[in-house]
Amino acid sequence: MKRNIKFLIAVLLLSSFGTSSFGKDVYVYSGEGGLRHTLTGVRKITFTSTEMNVAQSGNAAAAIPLADFDFFTFEPKAISSTFPQEAGNGISVSFDGSNVLRIHSENTISNVELYSIQGTKLQTEKPMQHNPALSLASYPAGAYLVNIASGGKIVTCKIVKK
Repeated sequence: MKRNIKFLIAVLLLSSFGTSSFGKDVYVYSGEGGLRHTLTGVRKITFTSTEMNVAQSGNAAAAIPLADFDFFTFEPKAISSTFPQEAGNGISVSFDGSNVLRIHSENTISNVELYSIQGTKLQTEKPMQHNPALSLASYPAGAYLVNIASGGKIVTCKIVKK
C-alpha cells in the first residue's frame, strides 16, 4: 500500500505530540555540520522531489533543499560529525552509501519503514531487536526516508544511496 509522505508526517506530529495551536519545533540536521535549521511553530511538513516545505504558525514558511540535510527530529539532539549518526531517542544510524543500513538502539526497534523521497512506502520490517540491518541492494541510487520506531517514539532520517 502506497502512503503519502504528507500523511505520514502529519500522523507523526499528531501521534507523537498531540495537537497544539502553537505547532511544534523541528530540528533539521546535516551529518557533516550538525544542526542546520531550527524551525518553530511547525504546523505542516510536505515534500517535493527536491525540498522539504514547512508551514509555520503565523503564515511563516520555509523551503529546505533535501540535499542540505540528512534527517530531522522533533527534539534537539547532539550530532556527531562521524558515522554512525545519532538520529534521536537513543537511536543511531549508519549507512555505507550503497547497500546496508545499520540501526542501533538502546531499546528494541519495533518497526522500520523505508520510503522513496516521493512518499512511496518501499519496505517495512519489524525486527524486534536492538541492532537490525536493512539491505537496500535492490533499490536504485537516490534519497530515501527511514522511519524507525523504538521505545514508543518514531525517528525519521534521510539517507542517500550512491
